[in-house]
Amino acid sequence: MNLCGEKVIALGELVGRVLSSAGKRVLLVPVPEGLLRLAGKFRPTVSMGLKPNTCESNDALSFLKPIPLEESIHWTAEGLR
Repeated sequence: MNLCGEKVIALGELVGRVLSSAGKRVLLVPVPEGLLRLAGKFRPTVSMGLKPNTCESNDALSFLKPIPLEESIHWTAEGLR
């Protein structure tokens, strides 16, 4: 999965950067796609990891200015401290 924006970033990298910024340690383990699909049947939010891109066109929100990636990571990490 990739975030939208100027830079393509993998979900694992994003999670690692947010948790590192929050001062937390994490062990990321690759999971086969088939297992994610199965888990997604029981917990739909797991299926988000299978999407090719988290952004979908939303004209209603097109007026919002995108938040830079580093700022978003910092802001998210603050909530995890």
